[in-house]
Amino acid sequence: MHRPFIAIFGVVMMFVGSAFALAAEPPTSEPFLKFNGKDLTGFYPYLGKERGKDPDKVFSVTPEGWLRISGRHHGYLSTEKSLKNYRLVAEFKWNSKDPKSDSGIFFNAVKKDKLWAKSLEFQMRAGATGDLCLIGGPALTVNGKRRARGCIKRSGDADLEKPKGEWNQVEILSAAGKVQMHLNGQMILDGTKPSLTEGRVYFQCYSGGLTYRKIVFYSAQTK
Repeated sequence: MHRPFIAIFGVVMMFVGSAFALAAEPPTSEPFLKFNGKDLTGFYPYLGKERGKDPDKVFSVTPEGWLRISGRHHGYLSTEKSLKNYRLVAEFKWNSKDPKSDSGIFFNAVKKDKLWAKSLEFQMRAGATGDLCLIGGPALTVNGKRRARGCIKRSGDADLEKPKGEWNQVEILSAAGKVQMHLNGQMILDGTKPSLTEGRVYFQCYSGGLTYRKIVFYSAQTK
């Protein structure tokens, strides 16, 4: 291999490496909303009937300052406000090794509470964590195809999910006509032209319990 080619190749790889490093770095801006580890300020529970009512403590704060979702009822913990142009970073693990454990993060959900409100869902299910489900008919363009129903299989490594009991990191970007999703540092979906560009974000309780140790929202660039 000639030295000029080696030099050029090295420069190219340096830039590529920098791009991946930047993609993996945490946001530098201060969060505008986060789970505070003490209570559910900024969020509310909904279990299919009355907003804010959770008599069985489906959503609770652990002594470690984590959010525990029991899996006992169908419902969700929602942001109180509608969000736009944001980046969500969350870390979760399953509370058991039940292979039927199933949950999700629903984002850009319409205002009216419903099981399950029209939205985009970051699917969290054994063997399918990271798929994107189109709940209620929102549209999104992925790989040049316009989709408005069903679930879009995630890209990335087959063994990207961590074993049950270990922490997984989820990132969702919704800004500037884009929807991007990452799982454990790897991009798994890159979509454009979403029909839903803002709305509530809610954390589902469906089948099997799970725990979040981090839920943080940052403002995202719109250019």
